[in-house]
Amino acid sequence: MIIFGSPSRYYQGPDCLAQVGPVAAAIGTRVVVVADAFVLPMLRDRLEASFSQAGVSAQILPFSGNVTAASIDDLLAAVLSGPLAGKPDAVIAVGGGKAIDVGKALSHTLGCDIVTVPTAAANDAPTSKNYVIYDDNYVLVEVAHLPSNPRAVIVDTNVIASAPAALLTAGIGDAVTKAFEAAQCYNSGGRNMFGQQASLSGLALAEAGYRTLRQYAVAGLALAGTGRSNPEFEKLIESMFLMGGLGFESGGLSIAHAMTRGLSKVPEAAKAMHGHQVAYGLLVQLVLEERSDAFMADIKGFYRQVGLPVTLAELGVTDPTNGMFEAIAGPTLAAPHAKNFQRTLTEHDLAGAMRQLEAAVTPRHG
Repeated sequence: MIIFGSPSRYYQGPDCLAQVGPVAAAIGTRVVVVADAFVLPMLRDRLEASFSQAGVSAQILPFSGNVTAASIDDLLAAVLSGPLAGKPDAVIAVGGGKAIDVGKALSHTLGCDIVTVPTAAANDAPTSKNYVIYDDNYVLVEVAHLPSNPRAVIVDTNVIASAPAALLTAGIGDAVTKAFEAAQCYNSGGRNMFGQQASLSGLALAEAGYRTLRQYAVAGLALAGTGRSNPEFEKLIESMFLMGGLGFESGGLSIAHAMTRGLSKVPEAAKAMHGHQVAYGLLVQLVLEERSDAFMADIKGFYRQVGLPVTLAELGVTDPTNGMFEAIAGPTLAAPHAKNFQRTLTEHDLAGAMRQLEAAVTPRHG
């Protein structure tokens, strides 16, 4: 059996934030907004105006910190004791990955719909039913799953284009992996994020996302921080959020994302952004796939163009040692996604691929 999942609606374009009120009104009249405390002052007036015009009552809660059981409980208490005095019709999550994840967690706890409003393109979480919970030491505790994907995703590309280039680069790193991971999952008979066979539609979206990403990433990245979108930027963001998001969830993941479990065991690499970790993990996966020298040179050249890491040193690991490769390999192969590969891998295979990658890379200049 295959399962293909997606948000009910996806909105993208300049000044698309104005849709938040009408989208909320189609769900109900009472919403809770969980918004990143850093971006909230820049967006609050526009959010409140959109809700007011749509006849929606909104309780706005700023959020900072990590997604932990305690932070979810604090938000729940604020809702239950707040002006809505009970269960809202929807949670509107506004911000980066943490704000969106904690909004998903809150909606899951309350049993109501979730609408995601990303303010940066550092990952493709907005379209997904997944969210991640950490402990107080920022160690992953659980990858949790909503009963269904978000009711709507609203992507204001002028807002996305206002975010720093470093966040967009991380998002490109997260997105570039998806076609290769979905292909491995599909061809190996692996399971997607719905626990069923990877769908051909998910694979097709992931592959289209990769082609679009390669075509428009450099031009789109040049607009990061300007607050202005253009047709190239629109295509880049759609390839990342929509094609990449649906592609990974219904197509499945593989070694590149499994590598985050191993890299998180190396303190310096653990500090790297998710998109940088999985981009490095993809290079390891491609070595395991025995890709040609020409293919590897091409994708490494793309990494150099957009500022993605091609070595452990560029992930922040100052002194990679031989023992480190095995330390990364063990937890990586214990991750569920590692099973979605064309052959069964050993720690020796994975550590050897990392050594081969590290030995083959020309240091970055400039």
